[in-house]
Amino acid sequence: MTKQNFIIRLFETGAIKFGEFTLKSGTSSPFYINLRQIVSYPDLLESLSKLLSDVIPEKQTYKRIVGVPYAGIPIASALSLYKRKPMLIPRKEEKAYGSKDAIIGEFEQGDECL
Repeated sequence: MTKQNFIIRLFETGAIKFGEFTLKSGTSSPFYINLRQIVSYPDLLESLSKLLSDVIPEKQTYKRIVGVPYAGIPIASALSLYKRKPMLIPRKEEKAYGSKDAIIGEFEQGDECL
């Protein structure tokens, strides 16, 4: 899927909206892109992973892909599968039970992550 077709599909699915929006930073925007929507559209999720892969510099070295909770997790999952790279998820909140790990997934100190 081309970038243009991807953007059109985002609009068709309601992931891109036009109007008056206040962003998390407090600034105003005439549009809003909600990538959380794409979890309901496997074709978009797959296309996003390919498009993201195209913009990662070839010289970029990394051993793992990190999915930031919560919106970044499905995107990182798709990219991880596409690039065949292991994934990590940092916990958003500390757990008082189970293993209490702050990071989900296997890694070694010093691993470079994307």
